[in-house]
Amino acid sequence: MAGEPQNTSVPRVNPFIHYTATCPICGKTHDHRRIKSHLFIKQDRDIDLRPRKITVKEKGLEQIRLSWYSLWHCPACSFTFDYRNFEDPVRNADVSAREFQERILDASFENDNFRKIATILKDEIDEEHPDDFQTLKLHLLALLHLQQVPKLVDADALLPGKFALRLAWFYRELRDHLDPDNPVVTRIIELLRMLRRLWENLPGSEREAHLLAADYYQTAVTGSRSIRTDLDLVRLLLHIARIRIKLGQFREAMILCGNARQLQMRFEAERRRLSALPSDAPNPPTDQQLSKMAAASRNMRYMLDQVLQIIDTLREDAEKHEIAEAGNVLSKLRDVPFEEQREQLLSMGFRERVVARVLPAPKKKKLRDLFRA
Repeated sequence: MAGEPQNTSVPRVNPFIHYTATCPICGKTHDHRRIKSHLFIKQDRDIDLRPRKITVKEKGLEQIRLSWYSLWHCPACSFTFDYRNFEDPVRNADVSAREFQERILDASFENDNFRKIATILKDEIDEEHPDDFQTLKLHLLALLHLQQVPKLVDADALLPGKFALRLAWFYRELRDHLDPDNPVVTRIIELLRMLRRLWENLPGSEREAHLLAADYYQTAVTGSRSIRTDLDLVRLLLHIARIRIKLGQFREAMILCGNARQLQMRFEAERRRLSALPSDAPNPPTDQQLSKMAAASRNMRYMLDQVLQIIDTLREDAEKHEIAEAGNVLSKLRDVPFEEQREQLLSMGFRERVVARVLPAPKKKKLRDLFRA
């Protein structure tokens, strides 16, 4: 059952590539489809970097949902992963392909809950006829399999972090595309209710998936060997900060920005030190190395400034909204003495600075004004 009606227009080009892939877990071979990515342009990134707009380069492709085709699924063993790395899922992770395979096979034979959850999620998966309900199940299946590999959960957690974030993105996509009275919504609610009885800490909402992604990425900050440079680390810290902002956790986001700023400043100081070395110094850096360092430092500053600007804008918007709300409350307290007005606003949770803006302290009369009176 599709969440959205299929586009009836015939595209001038075939947007799919057919591909035969071997499952890295069970070794079975199956046919899959992948989207020709060059036909679609992802634009207007949200705070957590989810593309909010997809522009197509050919007519007839407007109704294609990229998320429906982003994951490949093995019908034999239920393994699910991003189509780009389906045959080599841990290519850039700190775990061998053999260990990855063994951990998932162990779970398949020994973990009763894993088998039950996988059975529920793989039911009625049909890659040739995708829809919102199936795509949600595929996102959950992909994350479920990654969670069976301790090294990916407890140390090099970039992969589960990425898939948890993509799950959060898809929950938002469902919210944007599905009307509340769509039958698919009822099916999703029933599915998540069933899974919660089996899957501890199920990421069953956008917020829960965001929290899980932030936790995995935070683990990767110190546990991932894939973070090889200061630029990689700054990028990861600011990615976590963006997720925290999306969650409304501005204090945590500012701490992450502070850590990123310290890294950038140390990196820039080292770049300047190396730039000042005389040409006859032992092992001086080349012009190319210094150029790369300068570009990396600029990139760090640019990413940091972007995130700080987002925080400033959201804080300003939130304060304007809070001031308006406090003003509405104050309009109903006009006949109440100043101190009681102030206590009332503070007791309702309005911040001190907001109260001072909408209810400034009355000016005390000067001595000469008392005599004039």
